Amino acid sequence: MKKICIALMAMVLVLYAQAQKRIVLMGSSTAAGTGASATQFSLFGRLETFYNTHTWHNIAVPGRTTAQALNIAVSGNIYEALDWNPDIILASYPSNDVANGFTNTETINNLINLQTIAAAEGVEIFFLGTQPRDFADEARRTQLSTQNDLILSTFTTKSINVYPQLFRTGGYIGFDVRYVDGNNIPDGIHVNDVGHGRIFDAVVANSIFNNLLPIVIRDFRVEIQDRLVLLRWQAKADMFHDFVGVEKSVDGQHFSEIGKVKPNVQVSATGTYRFEDRQPAIGRNYYRLALVDKNGRKEFTKTVQVNNVVTGSISAYPVPASEVLHLKTVQSAKASISITITDLTGRTLYSTTRTGEKGINAFTIPIAQLSNGMYMVRVVSPDDTNTLRFIKQ
Repeated sequence: MKKICIALMAMVLVLYAQAQKRIVLMGSSTAAGTGASATQFSLFGRLETFYNTHTWHNIAVPGRTTAQALNIAVSGNIYEALDWNPDIILASYPSNDVANGFTNTETINNLINLQTIAAAEGVEIFFLGTQPRDFADEARRTQLSTQNDLILSTFTTKSINVYPQLFRTGGYIGFDVRYVDGNNIPDGIHVNDVGHGRIFDAVVANSIFNNLLPIVIRDFRVEIQDRLVLLRWQAKADMFHDFVGVEKSVDGQHFSEIGKVKPNVQVSATGTYRFEDRQPAIGRNYYRLALVDKNGRKEFTKTVQVNNVVTGSISAYPVPASEVLHLKTVQSAKASISITITDLTGRTLYSTTRTGEKGINAFTIPIAQLSNGMYMVRVVSPDDTNTLRFIKQ
């Protein structure tokens, strides 16, 4: 009986350890607690009290922007947040970017970079949307509203909408701090106790602790083998994890999915996975993994790259193509290169000869005259003969 009690106590301790999370709150004034009459009435104080089985750390600094969140030289940055080894990061940058002249594109790109850095460490990050602010000009009040919509559409389940709870007619902030000077003048920027409470309610309603993806990618790397790129990674999967999407880019910014890898649900420990890209582009190829759970929630790993300069290799883009087809080849020496486009029956529709220099060569082939459909492009050089399919649309 004693052994059974000890075993049950050990099980309870294990379950408690699994349930407990480490959460870091980062951001600017709202996250730092500005406007609350006491810490317990601030967003952080309410979260720490409500989720008291979790460990909380607040590194928010008033006035911070999303650009400063990426700057290791200033306090309250993403790297400081990761030093706490969190399971979750909650980030709030409600209006300072607009106040400091950032465009919405710059802000969203900064938030994406924060997400990418956190994902590389296996950490979930959730973004609070913007808050209204009493800017004198309507354009900046409108920008805050638009930026909030962009945050919600970009980060979907990793975003928390607080804007409507604080909105006042005209795009002004409601529930703001009022100076204690006898004039009852609105602050116009920071929320009071009620405002902090409304933001807290939105976070709780989002149930962020139920949204963690049950998989962590480790040791993600790529290498060239013959004329393909081999991707390898390690992961511990479970029944809640649907698949890993393999995404590729030739510029490091615009990615598209090139395949999916299903997890081995029988693997209780960390398993090794691999994927082959049999049509790497000439030059630099960028890869990342998209972790997707059964509810469609998605998170990205860090981006890795490889430089494909195998002599005689060829790549074609974009896919599909419309006006022109771009070809890249790698040659061992200067030589004539024959380029031919045929339909699937073998009928020649276009043919040209170009001079290729030693190293990487780029050629632009006009295809506007072709009807929509599938074609073959054949490139013949002293190094090799390659044939690729492409789609014209």
